[in-house]
Amino acid sequence: MLVGYSPGGRTTFVIRSKLEGVCRWLEFAMCKYAQLHGIKKPIFINAGDGSHEHPTQELLDQLTFVERIKRLNREAGGSPSGGYSPIGIELNDFHGIHVALIGDLKNGRTVHSKANGLRVFDNVKVDLIAPGELGMPEAYTERMRSLGYDVRQFPSLEEYLDQDDVAKIWYFTRLQLERMTDDQRERSAILRRAVSFDASTMMGKLPDGCKFFHPLPRDSRFPTIPFEIDDTDLNGWDEQSRNGYFLRIVLLRGIAAAGPSEVQFDTDRRCGNPRCVSNDVNGQREVIPAMMKDSAVLMSCCLTAEYREMTDDDEMAVDGSRRPLWWILLLTLGPFGVSFGFALQFALLTPFGMKLGISETMSSYLWLCGPVTGMIVQPLVGRLSDQCQNKWGRRRPYALGGTIVLLISLFLIAWSLDLGVLL
Repeated sequence: MLVGYSPGGRTTFVIRSKLEGVCRWLEFAMCKYAQLHGIKKPIFINAGDGSHEHPTQELLDQLTFVERIKRLNREAGGSPSGGYSPIGIELNDFHGIHVALIGDLKNGRTVHSKANGLRVFDNVKVDLIAPGELGMPEAYTERMRSLGYDVRQFPSLEEYLDQDDVAKIWYFTRLQLERMTDDQRERSAILRRAVSFDASTMMGKLPDGCKFFHPLPRDSRFPTIPFEIDDTDLNGWDEQSRNGYFLRIVLLRGIAAAGPSEVQFDTDRRCGNPRCVSNDVNGQREVIPAMMKDSAVLMSCCLTAEYREMTDDDEMAVDGSRRPLWWILLLTLGPFGVSFGFALQFALLTPFGMKLGISETMSSYLWLCGPVTGMIVQPLVGRLSDQCQNKWGRRRPYALGGTIVLLISLFLIAWSLDLGVLL
């Protein structure tokens, strides 16, 4: 935590946690607290939340990739890159990228951030290399394809190198043993073999200019990148980690100077990620800003493209329950049935109602209509306002407006029936 780091004296929190969604949840919860008490809003930076995402790592990876592409373009033009040196970045350096993501793609949060992060490039080709049970979650692959990425999947490095179109940028992640099941840990040696680079058999299959990157740390006991290639030209992670130092300096300075966004409000929606901290702390719900609904911001919270939002006709609650459309209609029409029943009872007591000539049996039925309907649907009425809240971020305007419209419609129907009886 940095206190008074920014020019405005704002407090900055850099959060690295096992809890998914905790940084985004705290950011907007604390901003509400700051507004309530008239103090400056704190700043939150997500330095990794569980197996969800790692946006700050993604920023330094992007910088490293762009510099690598710049060097490859320079070498292709006949100008050697020399050693490490700052390279000016131009717009045409973002024209395209071909990257291979290798390792535990299911539990590795750094590769998850690339679903949104690689969109800074115009033409993106991603090769996902992992055994099936450690493959990239479908939500992220769908996100990549929706953004126009060319996505290919391979079960092992051996099969990947058996084809001709091999990327020059390789991004490894270690096996996240602490997040695996007991069965997966027992077979970790087999799984690791599928995503480990074997210099003795694979070195000759690499394309010219290939570079390996890794978010670090590497597993010192069973590294997917063998230590004997640390001093070779394949080593790109040293430069990558160096970029992290400078990028985080700029990140702290830039975010602290800009301050948190002022466009914030509590939508009280349920997060689609069942592991999100907002679904695990006293039943509290995810809080997100309005701008995040369709945002291209890299620092995404749990309730974005990778997790489907709940809708009126298909609510994905935390416990996995689903609410079909007929259920929502029942909740919507229930209160109106109660109101209409009591309106009929009142109408029978008026002189106009006496002229209708309704039989005593029918009168008794109408008297029971309201209370019986109320007994059936009243326990479910609260769900209507919840649906309005989840869908539109507010309860009363939509619920009240819908009630008025339907009551007017029912009154007109009843009035036409009354005219028919009188005629």
